[in-house]
Amino acid sequence: MADPLTILALKFLLDQVHVAQQAQAPSVQQENVINLRDAGEVGEAILKCYHPTGRFHSVDVIETPWSRGPQYRARSSTLLRIDYSGGFTRRPYVIVVALVERDDQLKAIIQQDSAVVPANPRCSLDQWVPLERRPE
Repeated sequence: MADPLTILALKFLLDQVHVAQQAQAPSVQQENVINLRDAGEVGEAILKCYHPTGRFHSVDVIETPWSRGPQYRARSSTLLRIDYSGGFTRRPYVIVVALVERDDQLKAIIQQDSAVVPANPRCSLDQWVPLERRPE
């Protein structure tokens, strides 16, 4: 588990951000705006993007900044471990995801996923997603 100062820094960073996600179906396009207020909401939002039926349990900040962030030219980055259970099997799984931010865009990079079912290939966080800064 991360130290309290790291968690507060992450919450502060994420409290300043709106992530605009677009969920696309073959003939339907809709926009979801996720207000990321704390690490729990971040973990749950990431899980729902990659494993929509997964049941979120917890998230731990493993590393901030992420040691591999510079290869993505990240201005800020963090590595998260998300514990969840399968929606149908209820078996425990872990997904480790890096969040990187640069040029007012956010991207998630899966580092590890123990689920039997592959992560959703249509998760918009696999691409650079524009960030909307919340007005002060």
